[in-house]
Amino acid sequence: MTRSDVSVSVQTMAVPAALLVTVGIVYANLAAYPAMVRSGEAIELAVAKHIAIASIGVAAMFGLSRTTFDRLKRLSPILLVVCILALGLVWMPGIGHTANGSSRWIGWGLLKLQPSEFAKLTLILYIAALVSDPHYGVNTIQGLIVPLFATAFVCGLIMAEPDLGTAIVVFLGVVHLLYVAGARPKHLAWVLAGAGVLAVVMTMSAGHRRHRVFAWLAPGDYRETSGYQIVESLIAVGENGIGGKGFAHGEAPHFVPAADTDYIMATVAEETGLGGVIVVLGLMGVIVWQAHRVARGTHDRFAGLASTGAAALLIWQTLINVAVVTNSIPSTGVPMPFISAGGSSLLASLAAVGIIARPRAGASDTGTSRSSATVGGGRSAATRASRRVALPWL
Repeated sequence: MTRSDVSVSVQTMAVPAALLVTVGIVYANLAAYPAMVRSGEAIELAVAKHIAIASIGVAAMFGLSRTTFDRLKRLSPILLVVCILALGLVWMPGIGHTANGSSRWIGWGLLKLQPSEFAKLTLILYIAALVSDPHYGVNTIQGLIVPLFATAFVCGLIMAEPDLGTAIVVFLGVVHLLYVAGARPKHLAWVLAGAGVLAVVMTMSAGHRRHRVFAWLAPGDYRETSGYQIVESLIAVGENGIGGKGFAHGEAPHFVPAADTDYIMATVAEETGLGGVIVVLGLMGVIVWQAHRVARGTHDRFAGLASTGAAALLIWQTLINVAVVTNSIPSTGVPMPFISAGGSSLLASLAAVGIIARPRAGASDTGTSRSSATVGGGRSAATRASRRVALPWL
């Protein structure tokens, strides 16, 4: 591959990502403006901070797109350990930061990071490196033990913060990756069933989560309590036609809690209408389609799996965020990639784009064939993955 081939690939991915980031800079700060007025924070400072974080993310995106997958593969266990240690630091006095009853951040002053956002990516890289070995039996129950144990450990730390939404995204992203890698559907079905039972038990045993389920089923009955956010979101989403109310004419920033973070799409939908939402989802679709192309175009199994796994995180995060805003599922805190306020989420989303763009630049990093070995008799995991790796949305 020539240097120009690398640039074209990264630029193709960067354009929709940059447009989504721009939407985020505009609408996240617009949605947060009423709160800024109440707190006395200058919107100019907030916008400047947002742009600075986006610039760091773009630099990380281009840096990752030029990093060889051999290096990422070697570093993946170390990166995962670092993120796990960072997840443990959220409870350490003087380092961890608690807000709204959750201990999700580390840092001081204006410099705060949310380790779970980076743990998502490093876990995907670690598992992709593990199952990319053509002799690894991902199509066996024994082969699923290590990936699922690592996933359970990371998800357990995230849920303890508590942050059930991010844990769900991590879990679904890993299952997605394991399927593409060649795991048997019946094995993954048992995993999903077990996780589903656990999720129901955890939801119904926690008062605030149980109330969210009740509010999801009948938001009007809980309009003054746990259903308030849902009702206001549905009003913002549902009454604005194709073109919306117009820039800065919406009421969601004044009435929808978390209008700049988890419910940012309510603000976007109210002001830009169905047309604006279609544009946002279309740009996200372009990134997913490019992930399909680059995963299909590489002969390096780790490259294809890492690209697919990074895309899977963006897919599931987007689906869950939109489903929550439209009350299609019970409310859970998951930011919209690239758009929601939050520096860690933005950095992680742009880093995912860098990983997705990398296979085309390094298709011959190792030259490992996707279908080079048979595992456990019969059809190999690598052979099945050679078909699935081209379809990251499956």
